[in-house]
This record gives sequence, C-alpha cells and structure tokens, in this order.
Amino acid sequence: MKKFNATLVIAVVLLSVLITLGCNIYSQANRGSQDSSLLSSSPLTPDSATDAVDLTTGTSDDITSDFATTTKPEGKDNESYSSDTYEDTKTNIDTTTTTATPDTDTLPVTDTAPATDLTTETEKETKIPESSESSDTKQEESRPTDTTDIKPPKETGTGTDTTRDDMPKYARSVPIIIYHHVLPDAERQKYLPNNEYTTPLSLFSKHMEFLYSEGYTVVNIHDVVAFVRGEISLPEKSVCITFDDGYLSNAIYAAPVLRKYGFRASVFAVMGNLSKTKISESEFDFTKLQRLSLDDFAENSDVFNIMCHTYKLHINLTKIPLDDIKNDLSLANDFCKTPYFAYPGGRYNDEIKQIVKDAGFLAAFTTEARACKPGDDVYAIPRIGTYSYTTVNKLKAMLNKK
Repeated sequence: MKKFNATLVIAVVLLSVLITLGCNIYSQANRGSQDSSLLSSSPLTPDSATDAVDLTTGTSDDITSDFATTTKPEGKDNESYSSDTYEDTKTNIDTTTTTATPDTDTLPVTDTAPATDLTTETEKETKIPESSESSDTKQEESRPTDTTDIKPPKETGTGTDTTRDDMPKYARSVPIIIYHHVLPDAERQKYLPNNEYTTPLSLFSKHMEFLYSEGYTVVNIHDVVAFVRGEISLPEKSVCITFDDGYLSNAIYAAPVLRKYGFRASVFAVMGNLSKTKISESEFDFTKLQRLSLDDFAENSDVFNIMCHTYKLHINLTKIPLDDIKNDLSLANDFCKTPYFAYPGGRYNDEIKQIVKDAGFLAAFTTEARACKPGDDVYAIPRIGTYSYTTVNKLKAMLNKK
C-alpha cells in the first residue's frame, strides 16, 4: 500500500510539470506570433527609423541657414543679390518639416540633396518673383543697361569676338587739349587781336558744344594718368581739357561754359603769380593778365582742379640752372602741393624730368602735339595746344590724330 501511494505522488508531480511546460510553450508561441505581426506592419525598418530621427532634428534649420549664408557670386550686382532675395526664399521654407514649399522658379528640396544644390546656377541669378508676373519678365527687367563700367575683354588667344556692335568700345589713345586765356570776342579783338593764346569766347563755346554733341567723354586728369600707366581703360572718344598759366578769365568766362555741359578741367597754374586775394568779376580788367586766386579754385571746384606750372619760372627750363629749378619747385610745393606738373612751353630734358620726379610729382605733361596712350612716359605725357585760330574742323582733326 505504501508503495502504491509513493507511485501516485510521483505521477501527480510529473503531470504538474508537464502541464506547466505546456502552458509556457503555448505562451511563448503566442507572443512570437504577435511580434511577427507587429514587425510586418511597421513602415520603418530599424535603419530607416534612425534616418527619420535625423531628418526631424535640424534639417529644416540647416536649409534656412544655408540660404541665409549663401555668398554672392562674383560679378553680380548688389541689386540682383540683395538681402531681400534671400529673405523671400527663406519664407518659402516650412521650418517644421523636412521639405520646402517651392515657388514657381525654385527647385523642390529633397532629403538626399545638399543645401547648396537646391537651385541651379541660372536660378541663383534670378530674383524670386513677388507677384504673378512671369519670371522671364523679371529677368529682362533685372538685366543691366549701362555698360560704361564693364572692363574690356582680355586678349586670351581663344578667338574672343571683340567686333560685335553691342560690345563696349575703348580708347586706344586719349587727346589732352590745352587752352590759356579766354575773352569775349569784342574785348579780345580790341585788346589782344594778335595774341594766338587768347581764345575768343564764342570759339571756346563752339569747341565745347562740339565735344558734347559728338558724344565725347571728358575725363579727368587723374584717369588719364592711370590710363597711361595701363591701370584702367577709358571709353572710346575720351578727351581731357587743361588750361595753362591760371588766368582769371578761366573762372569768369570758361567755367560757365564747362559747367553748362558738365565738363571738368585742370588748370596748371604758375603758383607764385596767383592773386593773393579774390578779384571780383566787376574788377576784371581786359588790359591786364589777371590771375586766379585759391579762393577761385575753391569756388569752382566742381569745374577746376589746380596743378603746378612752376612757382615763378614760367620760362624755358632748359636754360635755367638746375638748382634754381629745384628751389622753384620746392616753393611751389610749399605754396600748394599738387600731384602733376606741366613743363613751361613743353620744354624739358632728362635732368629736368628727374628733378620733377624727385620733387614728388607723380606725372608731368609736355606740349607734344599728339594723343597719349598706354605705355607713354608718365613724366612726358603729350598734350595738344589750341589757339585763337583753331576752328571746330581743326579741333576735330586734332582729336582724330593718334
């Protein structure tokens, strides 16, 4: 009996163990089925889930940042690449999502393209439209119409066509013309009828009208010096106007004509002969060669600038001791320091040229009757004289002389 009871207990225990194992196996099998179902229905793989986290943690901010820090391409004007352009672009980006809401001229943003490739080169040159106007119309309006600041193409030997009619033309040489004294016709005929350096006012006016009507560009003397040095280009049909000696008639009679046409000129003045005080127009004396004052230059600074024509040695410098020339130029610099010098009568030699250079002048001008060109000696820049008998036709011929 005792043996039977022991056997029964063992059987009960074994049955309990089997039942427990069966329940565990069933539970594991049921949980595995549920996990498989969930995994097969998920839209994200483990790798793509990681990518999704990256896309939602800053991609939009990066795009905005790239637009805000994009640099202007070289050669583009400020209007085409103003801050407004970038602000307009930035407003089309939804910073809460990973894509941009494109305008009609903006490429869509994708999560695989870097921010620097969001637009094509052509689109970078086009301001995003702000109205319903077509982008073609906007592009036509933004194209520059003034080409005066465009530099000429460099000769590269690649067959660049420089003969097209629509290309800007540049001067190969620039004439610098000289005037001296200018008087009304009647007064000139009465007081200085035989003086070839005194230009009748009517003739001077015709000269300026000719330059204006024929489309000449009157350039300042600083640009001419840079042109001779090969530093800049100047427009075709450029001309520079100068006056020698510093006569009061330049301010009273020549300046109003220059001002009428928007022209400027340089006056090479004999510094020591300038008037110490301003002479009014009512005090002008046709029988004398009265001079400008520094006040006259200040009052006519919109038309004239002052340059040096010695202090007192308005004579042939080649006949003067070199030490006297040095002393004269030192006095001129003490009176009014200027960057350029004109040899009296255009006469000079190598020694005088060196003295002028040592005195601190950056360029010097002669009376060699031709136009200046790049490569000329900056201490012997040619100028063309005009006279009382220089008609408009003669002036035209002089300007065309290369």
